[in-house]
Order: sequence, then structure tokens, then C-alpha cells
Amino acid sequence: MKKVVLIWCILSSLLLAREFKNHEAVYEISYGIVGEVGEGTASFSMKNGHYRVEIKTETKGLAKFLSKGRSDWMVSEGEIVGDKIIPQTFMKRISTHYKSKTKTYTFYHDKRVIKMHEKVVMKVKELTTMDIVMGKSKKDIAFREKIKEKSATVPFYAKDDLLSLFINLKTYLGGHFEKIKPRIFYALGGDSKDGHIEILTPEDASIKKEFGTDGHIIAVVIHQDIFSSKKGELFIKLNDDGVALYAKLKDVVLFGDVTMKLKSLKVY
Repeated sequence: MKKVVLIWCILSSLLLAREFKNHEAVYEISYGIVGEVGEGTASFSMKNGHYRVEIKTETKGLAKFLSKGRSDWMVSEGEIVGDKIIPQTFMKRISTHYKSKTKTYTFYHDKRVIKMHEKVVMKVKELTTMDIVMGKSKKDIAFREKIKEKSATVPFYAKDDLLSLFINLKTYLGGHFEKIKPRIFYALGGDSKDGHIEILTPEDASIKKEFGTDGHIIAVVIHQDIFSSKKGELFIKLNDDGVALYAKLKDVVLFGDVTMKLKSLKVY
């Protein structure tokens, strides 16, 4: 279940409109014969030359039980420069009933360096000597927070995070999504060694038939263990503005096809 949640959190970034307008997308995630297992929102807002991209997802039903109430939150913030957005910070948080892990990344573009700070908060029950003397068990005492923190330098530099990359994608591709030969991009959140991500136009006739002809289809290869499908390919159907209408990761081990469908999009 953890892999499914991580997959849809990354997929959700593809639902953001390319145009720099305030907007919010609502989407559903499903896999295999189980059906819908979660819902989330993806929003883009801007003010005075700065932007904020925010992704929130929550599990539902059986998925919520199996994932211990897992929710994911990702935020990219930075500047709008010309026809691109430039991230300054990127945050991702994973929370369950008893634990949250937050990683905050800061970009130093002039030095080509990215710094990471991690904070883990756990709700634990630990018996003290006095508790034991008093004959108490863990069910008799309250939860307390246990915090761990660490900082590190990311082993590579990339000018984008995963969210900013897909908002900038139409610009990087020259304004169109047709006949894309395999191209490598780099983003925080891609391959753990150097952040690389491959994007291309799929040639598989069955994919074209399944997704239909009313839109543009691209394939995204993100080299992470969570994408344990046959080739780790995400297939995405986009409209002319670069809004993803539908996305699918095929043949994920133990899960089958993971799909995401746009339910509503508000522009304001």
C-alpha cells in the first residue's frame, strides 16, 4: 500500500495546469479490482511573482486501514521567472496515526547545491521505572512525542523539483507534446543518484488505443524502486494546455494497474 500512495502523490503533480493561473484540481486514484483507494487535491497559486504548488492526498476505506491513516503533503515554492517557475524550497511530509516524516529541501541555485533537513515525530508510549514500580502497562500511560532531526546535502543538483518540472514541461518541450523523442530531465524526486527522468512519446499501439486520440500521450520513466512495474513507465494523457486528464502506471508488482483520473478543475 505504501508504494501505491507514493505513486499517486507523484502522479498528482501531472494534473497541474501549465498556465500560470490560480487553480485547484481534484482527482481520484484506483488500482486493480479494488477500485478507488484515495482522493486528493493539487493546487497552484501565485502572488507578486512568487508561486506555490501544493499536493495533498489521503487514503480511503481499506487503503486507509492498511496504511494506518496515511496522508501525503508536498509543497513547491519559489519564483516565477519569464515562462518558467524556479523552486526555492520543496517540502514533502508523510503522516500516519503515529508518525510523521517531513523533509524540507532548500535550493541554492547560485551554488548549484540543495540542502535537506529531515524531522521525524513519533507518538510513543515508553514505560518509566516509576511506571513499572506502579504496575502500569503501556495502555495506562499517554502518548508522548519523540523527535529526531538531521540535515544533509543532496548528492546532486537539479534546477527543478518533481512538481516544478511538470509545470515547466511544456516550455521545456518547445510548447508541444507531439512526437517527443526520448529526453532526459533532472529533478529532485527523480532518480536518487542524479535525479534523472526520461520523457518520450510512446509507440505502443495498445496504449494509443486505450487512451484514445482526443489529447496527447506521453510516457514518463521515473527511476525509483516504488515504480516497480515492467518498465517503470507512467502513461499520461494531456490536453493542449498540459493538464493531465488521465494517468496510468501499468503492471505494478502486487497491485496491477494504478490509475488516476481528473474529477474537477477550478480556475480562479
